[in-house]
Amino acid sequence: MALAFEDQDDADSIAVGILNTVELDIDNIAVIAVDDLTKPLKVVVTKGAESQTFEYNLSGLTLAPQG
Repeated sequence: MALAFEDQDDADSIAVGILNTVELDIDNIAVIAVDDLTKPLKVVVTKGAESQTFEYNLSGLTLAPQG
């Protein structure tokens, strides 16, 4: 799954992932392998000394092969 993130709060870093989070580079695009829909997508936004974690439930996501 590929997602483009928008930095609305001028964060110092944005990290995303399912099992482990990885910091986004300047293009703010994440490509995430989704193998288990029971695990949430995590987004960690850090600004200064504060960080906030958001979790998104993927259980309603439908995965289908291309072709």
